[in-house]
Amino acid sequence: MILAVAMPTVATFVRKPDILETVIDDEVVMMDVTQGQYFNIKGVGTRIWDLLKQPSTIESIVQAVRLEYDVEESQCRSDVNGFVSDLEGLGLVVRS
Repeated sequence: MILAVAMPTVATFVRKPDILETVIDDEVVMMDVTQGQYFNIKGVGTRIWDLLKQPSTIESIVQAVRLEYDVEESQCRSDVNGFVSDLEGLGLVVRS
């Protein structure tokens, strides 16, 4: 008898392709042309947004942020999870 075992998958996230963006004074200003809405990101969020140009896992984003900022791992993971979840909820990133 062969048992099928579900392998855990690691979600990757990437920006939606129809987001227009520009940088103004260290702030990313975006427009989702599908929704017709404007958004802005400041601070560390701009770095996370940059990392999401390519499909990225939460873990890879956490590692990159921790290399550049002095932040505790558990706090960083919590913040990155929340931020990416917010981006997904707003329709700015998708799971790939």
